[in-house]
Amino acid sequence: PLHSPSFERQRYLVQQTTEWQLILMVWGPHAQTPLHDHNDSRCWTRILSGSLAETVYHRETRKTMESKVIEAGQKGYIEDDIGAHIVKNALDAVTVSLHLYAHPIQSCHVYDEGKGLWIKQSVHHRPLPVALPEESSHVLGLGLG
Repeated sequence: PLHSPSFERQRYLVQQTTEWQLILMVWGPHAQTPLHDHNDSRCWTRILSGSLAETVYHRETRKTMESKVIEAGQKGYIEDDIGAHIVKNALDAVTVSLHLYAHPIQSCHVYDEGKGLWIKQSVHHRPLPVALPEESSHVLGLGLG
């Protein structure tokens, strides 16, 4: 299965090249990221089921710049020039989202509130437990195929 009862959020590698990386994320109820950037990677998001609340912050001042909810079927976009963000599944149910990174994201900076510093962290993902056919990007609504 893609999730277990005790998970927060899980990242699965769908496909990757030297130029981009496609990640399927499964969010447990109320799972949330820390405040983070994308280490110069651009990220397009599509919500497959559920919804995610996103709050974008100015990276240096950490002041809120924008808050929105992205619903199933909708798309989002973030890059470091826009800001850093926190993403949260505000639902009591699982949310599933697809993230296309250009270039592949290997690390990001997470803001440590206690230290008042941005800390570089590695980004980890699991292999997808099922194989997807190449034409699946059309089915997933990415417009890649």
